[in-house]
Amino acid sequence: MLIHAEVLLPQGEDIKSARVIGRSKTNDGTVLGNYDPNPLLNSIVYDVEFPDGAIKQYAANIIAQNMYSQVDSDGHQSQLLEAIIDYSKDDNAVQWIMLRSR
Repeated sequence: MLIHAEVLLPQGEDIKSARVIGRSKTNDGTVLGNYDPNPLLNSIVYDVEFPDGAIKQYAANIIAQNMYSQVDSDGHQSQLLEAIIDYSKDDNAVQWIMLRSR
């Protein structure tokens, strides 16, 4: 179910976009991890490819947790903004004026 899914996952200290490319297997072809119908308990390991070409292994429950945390109740993906750095404006910027009702 997760193969070809795109999700934001931790890579080092950063969160990066990645694509699930397949199940991880041992040299003899055995799938790593154990399946559970509950996605949060499913521990099958998947190979995940990052845009820089790095392939990492993540358990299905970690992928599912990240997917669920990024989707609202309507199925729309959302991301949180951590910070704005190096903000500046010049005289051409539109001024925002807040009017108070009296």
